[in-house]
Amino acid sequence: MNDYYEQKSVRVTVIYVDGKWEYFYGGYVPVRDGTVDDLLLDESAITEKGFVKKINRRSRHKILDQGSEIMVALTIKNKSDIDESLRKHLITKSLVELQLAVPRYPVRLSPHTQFVKVTVGEPAQKQMDIDEDESGGVWLDVQGLQPRGVISSLINLPDCVSSEPATSLNHAFTLLSIKYEPWRKSHTGNIYARIFYKEKNKKWYPLEILRNAAIVKDENLLIRQQWIDIAGKLNLHTP
Repeated sequence: MNDYYEQKSVRVTVIYVDGKWEYFYGGYVPVRDGTVDDLLLDESAITEKGFVKKINRRSRHKILDQGSEIMVALTIKNKSDIDESLRKHLITKSLVELQLAVPRYPVRLSPHTQFVKVTVGEPAQKQMDIDEDESGGVWLDVQGLQPRGVISSLINLPDCVSSEPATSLNHAFTLLSIKYEPWRKSHTGNIYARIFYKEKNKKWYPLEILRNAAIVKDENLLIRQQWIDIAGKLNLHTP
C-alpha cells in the first residue's frame, strides 16, 4: 500500500525466487523490516485462482455519518466584496490553527484562507433508490485494496449560500466558491485539498487522507478502522 507520508520513492526491479523477493540484478533488497509498498504484477503471473477477482472487487465503506461537520477552505481576498450574511459564517485560520493537521501533509493554505463549516446531510434520492434504509454519510470507494475516491450524500450549506443542499462535495465547493471567491474565473477546485474532516483526535485532516487511505499512522483512526474491515472481508493481511 502506498505510504502517503513519503514524498520520495525509488523503483526497484525484483524477482521472486524460492518464496522470497530478490533484487533482479543479484542479492537481497536492502529495506527495513516492516516496509510496506505495492507490487505491480501481470495478471498471468498470479497462481491463485480467484485472487485477481478478489483484489479488483469494488466496494464502498462509510467513513463519516450523517450530521458530521466538514470544513471548507476558501480564499477570501477582500471581505468587503462579500455580503454580511456570508461573512458571519467565516472562521479565520487563526481560530483553527491548532486543530489543523496540515503541517504534516502536502496541503498549502494561503494567508487569506478562511473556513466555512457545512454538514453531511440526508442521502440523495438515487441512494435511497438503492437502499431505502440508507442514511447520509461520506463513503470511501475502493477497488480491492485501492482507494478510488470519496463519495457523499447531500451536503447542507448555510442558508445564505443555498436554501437547497448540495448534491455532492464538489457541488458544495462550487456553491461556496461562487459566494466567497467572486474574484475567481472558475469555481471548481481540488476538494481533497480544500475540504477537511475531523478525526477522533479532534484535529482536522484534508480529505486527501481518506482518498489515499493513509492508515500508516494511528492518528487516522476513522480510515484505519474501516481499512481493517475491508482487508478482513478480502481475507488479506493488514499491516
